[in-house]
Amino acid sequence: MSARKKILALVAVALAVSVSPVWAQYAFQSFNGPNSSGGTTPNGINNNGQIVGFSVANGVNTNWWRNPNGTFNILNLPAGSFANGINTTPTVVGQNGATAFSYTGTTLTTLPNVNTTTTSQLAFGINDSGWIVGQYADSNTGTSPGLDRKSVV
Repeated sequence: MSARKKILALVAVALAVSVSPVWAQYAFQSFNGPNSSGGTTPNGINNNGQIVGFSVANGVNTNWWRNPNGTFNILNLPAGSFANGINTTPTVVGQNGATAFSYTGTTLTTLPNVNTTTTSQLAFGINDSGWIVGQYADSNTGTSPGLDRKSVV
């Protein structure tokens, strides 16, 4: 084997040893949300490590965000709501029935319909600039196109 091939082989081995697979860079942690006898569903995470989601017990949702230290903030949302996304404010977005909402502090804001033929809206995420991403259904076209809007909060 030539000197050049030996050097290339050594470089290839060194690179293979020094590059960790993506999964090895993360430590997954299991947790249960409050009132979670029926399950816990984390839906989003912000840059501060706060996780938003909901737990179910006896058919009732408890919406929350989980802080990096493991404590929970219970969200005072209407029955049937689902907390889906969170930014660093923290503003939470989600859905209640056929309506999308944003929730900051103690203020719940129902997002306005996209148009007059909107039959339902869901908010999935919000970034730190207040842009909300989601989905809506339109009775006129029967489609469910994507939705993004600057937050009204």
